[in-house]
Amino acid sequence: MGTHWADTTGPEFPAGSGGFARTMVYGYNDGLFKFYDIMITRQWLQTHPSVTLPVAQPASYPAPGYYPTQFSVAFDASSQTYRVALEGFVHR
Repeated sequence: MGTHWADTTGPEFPAGSGGFARTMVYGYNDGLFKFYDIMITRQWLQTHPSVTLPVAQPASYPAPGYYPTQFSVAFDASSQTYRVALEGFVHR
């Protein structure tokens, strides 16, 4: 899978600030950006969140393409399911 990097401006940093509930992780392999990974705790999901949060944008992009500007998490009570999505794609 490569190397995972976290956004150190996220709510779980600095250490001791209240703990981890959700964060965006950026994946690299062979020194190149490869994927986004939304990490979410089960405990936070059990609060049945409905949020849209920004995805930190880099100073530069590895290649032309569409990159997300936000991610959302929503609970649907009628189907008892969660929707987790990258959204707001912009061509860079």
